[in-house]
Amino acid sequence: MGLFGVVDGGTVKNLILADVGIDVPKSEMAGGAFGMLTGGGTADNIAVSGSVSAKRGNGGIVGRMTISGTISNCVNNAEINGTGANVGGIVGAAYYTETGKRMYITDCENHGAVTGTNYAVGGIVGLSAADVSDCKNDAVIIGNGSDVAGIVAEQQNYGSVTGCINRGNIVNQTAGYGTGGIVGWIRYNGAAENYPVKEIVEILNNKNYGTVSGGNDAGGIIGTVYNAAVVTGNENYAETLSGKTFAAGIVGNLQFTEKPVNPEGITIPETKVTVTDNASTTTLDKITADCKGAYVYQNKVDENIVVENNFGAGVATAGSEEYATLKDALDAADPGEIVKLLKDVESTQIFNIANKDITLDLNGWTITSNLSKNRGDNPAISINEGSFTLIDSSAEKTGKLISDEYGIMAVNGGTVTVKSGTIESGMASLAGNNTTGDMNFIVEGGLLDSKKSEAIYMPGQANLKVSGGTLNGGISARMGQIEISGGTVNGMREDQAADPMEDYWDWGGSAWIGDAVYIWGGTYKSDNEQYGTTTNINITGGTINGNAHRAVAIYDIGSGKDSAYNQEININISDEAKISGEIIIDDTYGPNPKTAEVTAGIEITGGYFSNNPGEYLASGKMVVKNDKTDYLYMVVDAGKVGDAEVHPAPAAPTTPNVEKINADDQVKVADAIKQATSTGLDAAAGIAASDGSAVSDQDVADGLAKAQAELGVEQTGTAADIKMVIQPYMDITAKSYTATPEKKQLEVEILPKYNLLVVKDETPADGELITEGADQNAAVVSKNNPLPMAKDAQITISFQLPDGFISDDDMNYLFVVHTKGTTTETYEADVTKTGTGATEDPFVYIATFTTNGFSPFMFTVDTRTASVQFTDKDGINLGEATPYEPDDVNKDLPTAEAPAGKSFIGWKFAGVDGTYKTLTDALLTKLAETGNTVAATPVFHTPSSGIGGGSGNSRYAVTVDGDIENGSVTVSDKSASADDVIKITVKPDEGYMLDELTVADAKGSEVDLTKNSDSTYQFKMPSSDVTISAVFVKKAQEAMPFTDVTEKDWFYGDVKYVYENGLMNGTEKTSFTPAGTATRGMIVTILYRLENEPAVAGDCPFADVKAGSYYEDAITWAAANGITNGCSKSEYGPDNAITREQMAAFLYRYADYKGYDVTKKAELTKFADQGEISSYAADAIAWANANGLVNGVGDHLLNPKGNAERAQVAAMLHRFCDTYVK
Repeated sequence: MGLFGVVDGGTVKNLILADVGIDVPKSEMAGGAFGMLTGGGTADNIAVSGSVSAKRGNGGIVGRMTISGTISNCVNNAEINGTGANVGGIVGAAYYTETGKRMYITDCENHGAVTGTNYAVGGIVGLSAADVSDCKNDAVIIGNGSDVAGIVAEQQNYGSVTGCINRGNIVNQTAGYGTGGIVGWIRYNGAAENYPVKEIVEILNNKNYGTVSGGNDAGGIIGTVYNAAVVTGNENYAETLSGKTFAAGIVGNLQFTEKPVNPEGITIPETKVTVTDNASTTTLDKITADCKGAYVYQNKVDENIVVENNFGAGVATAGSEEYATLKDALDAADPGEIVKLLKDVESTQIFNIANKDITLDLNGWTITSNLSKNRGDNPAISINEGSFTLIDSSAEKTGKLISDEYGIMAVNGGTVTVKSGTIESGMASLAGNNTTGDMNFIVEGGLLDSKKSEAIYMPGQANLKVSGGTLNGGISARMGQIEISGGTVNGMREDQAADPMEDYWDWGGSAWIGDAVYIWGGTYKSDNEQYGTTTNINITGGTINGNAHRAVAIYDIGSGKDSAYNQEININISDEAKISGEIIIDDTYGPNPKTAEVTAGIEITGGYFSNNPGEYLASGKMVVKNDKTDYLYMVVDAGKVGDAEVHPAPAAPTTPNVEKINADDQVKVADAIKQATSTGLDAAAGIAASDGSAVSDQDVADGLAKAQAELGVEQTGTAADIKMVIQPYMDITAKSYTATPEKKQLEVEILPKYNLLVVKDETPADGELITEGADQNAAVVSKNNPLPMAKDAQITISFQLPDGFISDDDMNYLFVVHTKGTTTETYEADVTKTGTGATEDPFVYIATFTTNGFSPFMFTVDTRTASVQFTDKDGINLGEATPYEPDDVNKDLPTAEAPAGKSFIGWKFAGVDGTYKTLTDALLTKLAETGNTVAATPVFHTPSSGIGGGSGNSRYAVTVDGDIENGSVTVSDKSASADDVIKITVKPDEGYMLDELTVADAKGSEVDLTKNSDSTYQFKMPSSDVTISAVFVKKAQEAMPFTDVTEKDWFYGDVKYVYENGLMNGTEKTSFTPAGTATRGMIVTILYRLENEPAVAGDCPFADVKAGSYYEDAITWAAANGITNGCSKSEYGPDNAITREQMAAFLYRYADYKGYDVTKKAELTKFADQGEISSYAADAIAWANANGLVNGVGDHLLNPKGNAERAQVAAMLHRFCDTYVK
């Protein structure tokens, strides 16, 4: 189908066919000029525009060429569309030949888009056995199957593709084989007579510039080579290549699947695949595929495959042009252009760039400069008056500039910017010229890695800005303006040369001492009109690591010949700078006396530091300990109260109290406690100082008076003449001590406190503070103040254990049990041992642990260990056995995958009663007693379907686990709707107690439980079945420890209840003091515990409630919820004894807060002193009396303003809980 249907042996030439419109969706062999060309026919100098659409075998000039013929000098501008195979811009298929016959396609061009919905879609030819030469395609080629390419989609059995150029983008919209810039697929199927193999296909000297995307195999030149070809001299310049499985710059998928068959017996060349001497500039980071290569991806290793000498086509590009050498590219680059490396470069010459702006893109390649054979002090690259930017656009950022001398040197105002890439140099990576003009350096990224010198050397007036990157070797300057806001600057490492500084000093002027940032002052002069020799260094960010040397240093060398060498040096460190190492001004080097004057100053207004920077602190700033990062110190604004600054001081020695333990143990326990140290108190003191919360105006007035009386401050002095100092310490009270072979326990109470001191304004707060004697420099304003601690503060405590408390055998079994209200948390202590055991050097054991709060701690040797082998639903072990120790108590056990239709509710341990989802203390004891690995099998629940009608009325089953032992569990309903409240009643058997109660939904997730009393709980029903499981354990046989409470006392049961439920403790280890008074702070704390200590928000409204006190949160909570109004708007009276009417009022308001019924009230006229009841407490007393909480005290008296004794408080709490908290 075409202007000519079939041309057999004839010639058609010099023909223009405009606006052709061929659309034959069910026909084959459609072309703009010919349907078929055969018999040696010729098509020459024919141009076609318009569109050609057919089923298959269609092209812009010829639909199909066969046997023999020539198509030359033809141009297609028409859009070509095929719904079947074999679609080409010039010819759809050039195939089928006879012995001695050939087909030629030469000097043709395609400019029309070619689209096919099947295989073999090419810019020049779809399916080819022809010789295709010197053809060009610049149109997009889109295929939807195998074989898509810019020139020939599939070259089969013989023929060649030579000297062709593709600039169009190639798109394969399927995962078919063979997508290439020049050829899609080369293969042989010569088993049939119609496909005789006469020669090896050759792909020679072609160029591809178009992107290649899609298909299974993508290649810059060829997508797939199936079994034989010669591929030589081709060049690929595609920006990107992407295939599903295979992709490479020359051949995407190279293999030798089967030997070609030649049924005619004709001798053909050796049947191998050879891919040699080709070039590709598409870098690996621009090639996308599961398997990819820079030039060839060889799918199968085979002796018939030869791949050799493939490379990048040129060394570098400048703009769009490619150059054979890097020097040529740099010289040819226009101002503002990017010079991009295409391969590794070795050079013995200096690359000089003068008077123009150039960017060098390393592009993942390496420049190696070998300059040592030349005269010394040579850079790899020299920038004279122009600007130079170094980047590395490769994804892996592997590009490098390697020089055995200097890296890049800037002279005469030249500017060097490093954004990415690596400079490895023997001498400085960036350097200026000593005498010629200024220099400018900008480091935004990359790596400067000097092997035996500084990373940046600035001998003259220079401008340096560092905002990113890493500088190994430090910054050495004689003068200049330096800004460091980011990046990392590393001084000399310990593995580098580390000789003393004297060995580096050279009176000739050369020195590298290994510091991170340092200035040699007074050594050079400058004609810079703006700054002269003045040096200003501002460090506002980044990380400065001195490593084996100093971090920031000014060296007052002063070796200049005269005053022209005088120099002013200013360093400011602020904001987020991180400095690791020493900061110093050092004048010990150079001549004596100095021949040039250096004025040096360092001012620190912010930042983080490994060493205390107090010597160079700016006015109005202070140094505080920092517990948030690896840097021990940070600089912040000094706190102020009035005109007095408030500063923190290092922690004071620990204060021990051992009066409560046995007299025989007091000395050794006190000696141990004195050695206790912590990290975190210093930081807390810093916070208290900075916000002024720990110092009042009265404290400042008292401090000024103390300073005038004891420190020599003038009587006319003001608060501006003093500093208030917060000195933290740990107050440690030993509560009990036992060290026998059977039991080793030390219980201590650790409280954070501080002393408030005053010093003169000029006295450093972080130095030694002496409060008495001839050397006194501080006075005590107040002592033993509670130190406010942040709730999330992490405190690490190192605690020396008393002599004889533990041995080597106990070191791995020491645990610290931390009591937090009614709960405990167990830490495993890290125990270290020092000393030799000699009399003068005894063994010392130090236990270190980290906690998030202060309260009672019990050091105990606990050797319980257990091993558990968990199994899955099929009885198969879940990995190795899991070890457990005391610090695992209260942690969740693992979960198991439930079978379909069931939910996981916990673990059943062999030989242990009950089902568990957490490791309880009792469970650990039982597991440890076995001495063996205990098997744990998962327990599952089968949920029932919802009971009832449609949505909104569904009821779900409430099931109690049938394996519960040693007690019973009952529920208020056996089925319920979502959001119904279900009440659970637990009843332990005699001698047992509830250890664990769990409600799990159908997915095994725990449902929140609310505890009403020891025997009743409740939960809200989820939208699924639930299973309730419980574990009952034997009660401890130990009686209450209080010797002043006996079973004959009327309050025995009440004290037992509040003690066992964690509501009240003793006043001493063995004393409850029933006749003692309770305080207002204590009662509110008990109610707070009863509420499970909810989180509080905001500050406590009462000024007399100390921050960090044990009752602070409780009072804050009670005030926020209307349970207390305080003694006044500003005072609560936490340490005041509570009266009987106050106790009733607290309980009444708490009951109302909880929503309990408080309507029942008694008539109080029978009590003679009812008139003494305060108006605020009248309803509360009437309610409490009606409900049996408050009774008379004899002679018909209520005694409302009498103090409530501790036994009475216990009774009221017990009655209240029995009545309401069920």
